[in-house]
Amino acid sequence: MILTDKQNITLLSENKIYSITLPNIVLNDTTGIGDIFSSTFCCTMLKEKDILWALSFAGGAAQAALESGQIGLEKIPSKGAIESNAYYFYNTIKFKEI
Repeated sequence: MILTDKQNITLLSENKIYSITLPNIVLNDTTGIGDIFSSTFCCTMLKEKDILWALSFAGGAAQAALESGQIGLEKIPSKGAIESNAYYFYNTIKFKEI
């Protein structure tokens, strides 16, 4: 299960809760950010079969889209922008056991 609440993204998997936080930024247009996050997470999970990398890559896509300052389809980020953010998020994942 994934829960997104503004900048906080939480993933429940088996008996662990993982979370990442998108940095504070000025939000121009958030339309489609959830779609970008969801589709990136699903595609990455199917391809890589690594739930933490999928979470990081999806967070990286959402962050890159928000940083672009664009509206509509123009905000869909490039793979390079996504990867830069994904590596950052992968190294900052917080987790706890439940």
